[in-house]
Amino acid sequence: MAAKYIALLTQVGAAKLANATALGKILNITHMGVGDGGGNPTTPDLTQTALINEKRRAALNGLRVDPNNPNQIIAEQIIPENEGGFWLREIGLYDADGDLIAVANCPETYKPQMQEGSGRVQTVRMILAVSQTDAVSLKIDPAVVLASRQYVDDKALSSLAYTDTKVTEVKSYTDNGLAAHIAAVNPHKQYAPIESPAFTGNPTAPTPPLFDADSSIATTAFVHAAIGNLSGVRQITSAGNITVDDAGRFVMLDGTPGTVFLPSALAVPAGTTLHISSRQSGWVISSSNNQPIDTTYSLITSFRVGQAENVVLVSNGINSWTMAGGVVQMRYAESFRCLSATNGYQVLPSGVIFQWGMLAMAPSVANVYRTQSFAFPIAFPNALFSISGAIRTGISAESFVNSSFEGASNVGATWYYSSGLPVSGCIISYLAVGF
Repeated sequence: MAAKYIALLTQVGAAKLANATALGKILNITHMGVGDGGGNPTTPDLTQTALINEKRRAALNGLRVDPNNPNQIIAEQIIPENEGGFWLREIGLYDADGDLIAVANCPETYKPQMQEGSGRVQTVRMILAVSQTDAVSLKIDPAVVLASRQYVDDKALSSLAYTDTKVTEVKSYTDNGLAAHIAAVNPHKQYAPIESPAFTGNPTAPTPPLFDADSSIATTAFVHAAIGNLSGVRQITSAGNITVDDAGRFVMLDGTPGTVFLPSALAVPAGTTLHISSRQSGWVISSSNNQPIDTTYSLITSFRVGQAENVVLVSNGINSWTMAGGVVQMRYAESFRCLSATNGYQVLPSGVIFQWGMLAMAPSVANVYRTQSFAFPIAFPNALFSISGAIRTGISAESFVNSSFEGASNVGATWYYSSGLPVSGCIISYLAVGF
């Protein structure tokens, strides 16, 4: 005997539908459950309050009146391909209270899982005959993940019909408006001509910010600053800060000398320039937060500025300033490098180098030569021109002293000396010149 497949209201469902019809209320059917019937075919029973062996319950994907029969509602649920591993033999509809409203049986269908090697989207649909479809809420959750193809097709056709009508109306309106616009000799009388406009009088425009580098209109004020003309003068008369606003100005250090701090290199765009000069000795310029100041010879965090000295500093826009000119930078230039110490040197742009130092001589007996070898602070790259020296302290006024430099080279020399009287020790100074 062929199996029969039916869908019917449960006693609970029939009672709720009758009550909703009588009171003018709505029965909210919200979920569908499916089960395997415990492994056997099932026959729907009016007294059921649950499926025999429910395997899955989820919100409905669709609930509507059958367009071919106004006394039937169609409930639909879609099971995605990533769920399964069970047989489908029974179907149930539940309301918002979780009560079983309708139950149905269906042909045996196995819903596989992806890991079983076969995955598919399964649509489960129940068609239920009711006396009053008006008493059943036909709203579904719009946040459902899946929709059937029929549902999408119906919505698309409805939307397309509406859109086609509106597009035709808009196109007609646009075509007419565009034709009138094109036909006009000057449809934009309120605007300046786009091609080769000829302004009259003295037109003005907003001056872009100091560091702008985009396609904004450049006013004469902006160009004045951009081509290198300084925008003003800032006079500093006591310790304090050079600010971001001082970029592009001439900063003069005057009054009571102290320490002034540079703005952070990160606070200004790369290429920002500071021009600083001093009327007084004793000023010190220091970076903020120990950011390096690149002399292009070494990295420092502060430097002194003497009277009538100046310096130009350029920000890298990230974390450092670089000396780019001025008398101060010459101290650190290779052609002017200097070591200001007891044993030091001074390099000149011509290549000539002056070196100096002091030596502590060992004690000696009368009329016996002593020697003391020493190295210059730096080697002369090419040759030694001359070397001379003098005894500073340690020799009695009555003593007769013989002294000379022997074995002098571009790296050092040996000092020879003797005295007519015993010497307990002395200090000599020397000066060497080379290139």
